[in-house]
Formats: sequence, C-alpha cells, structure tokens
Amino acid sequence: MYLEGEIKLNLPRSVGLTLHPGYSAFDPRVGVEDYGDYKASLSREYQGLTFDLSYTDTDKNQFGRLDDWKIVVTVAKQL
Repeated sequence: MYLEGEIKLNLPRSVGLTLHPGYSAFDPRVGVEDYGDYKASLSREYQGLTFDLSYTDTDKNQFGRLDDWKIVVTVAKQL
C-alpha cells in the first residue's frame, strides 16, 4: 500500500514549490520494512521548457545506495 500527499505553492518569480510525503506499507511476508519517503521540488517554466530541481530521501536504509538522498535536475518540454 502507498499513501501520499502533496502541497503545491506558488513562490515569487513564477517559481513553484512542491512538497511530497509518502509512506509505503508492505505485507510482512514480502520481507521489506515499511518506510516513508519525501521530496521537495522547485520548478519554473522558461521559454517553453520546465526546469525542476528536486531533493528526495527516505527514512530507512534497507536498500543500500538506493535509499541515499538524491538531488535530481530535470528539463522537460511538453509536445
């Protein structure tokens, strides 16, 4: 089961802030502990492109480097 929430705010200079908490719950037979995850993103559209800078992490360390915090930069163009 996965539960999630999201808050989106508009900041000055047309920057968007998104805060996302989530929680994964597993059947005990799966062998994976329940864990929470979270993400904070700043985004802005400029000349038809969307730029996004995100920080993401979890509250567990059961999958090695996959659980480490990450900073992700994305540039997207909608067609």
